[in-house]
Amino acid sequence: MHSVDRRTLEMACAIVTCLTAVTMVFEPSVVLDPVDVPDVVWIGGAVIAPGLLGLSVVIDAVGHLIRLGAGLVGIDGWHQPGDTAVTRIASSLLVGWLGASVLVFAVVTLSALAAPVGGVFFGPVITSLLGSVLGVLVFVHTLVSRQFPDSLVSRMRAPPLEQTLGT
Repeated sequence: MHSVDRRTLEMACAIVTCLTAVTMVFEPSVVLDPVDVPDVVWIGGAVIAPGLLGLSVVIDAVGHLIRLGAGLVGIDGWHQPGDTAVTRIASSLLVGWLGASVLVFAVVTLSALAAPVGGVFFGPVITSLLGSVLGVLVFVHTLVSRQFPDSLVSRMRAPPLEQTLGT
């Protein structure tokens, strides 16, 4: 049995999320009349895929935070190149916050859909649209990291935080 890489799952969720958001924007009958679309496709594309994407991004951001904390405490071996760059810290905070927002919207939407309350319209739409923004950020990050593994990223990287703070 083959295992699926987290980055591959992340890209698949980003693709499904972006396609669902594009479908919602350019074909509003899918949103307004969901009778034509099976619930599995609707809930999967509009809620579950963005939620998994948000979870993956949050795991990555928390891992970066743990590596930073371990470096500050003095634990060796966890540090990766570029972890202390100001741009890496800022992007990790921004993308982590967006991923957490998408994850919260996905969980709340799923719980509202599971309860027989009815009237849950904007939950899948907002989750899908926020997830598509996150998906585009994941696309850009993957494109830059795969096309330019060392050269562009190392040139764009700011000096490490220790040099910026003067320690």
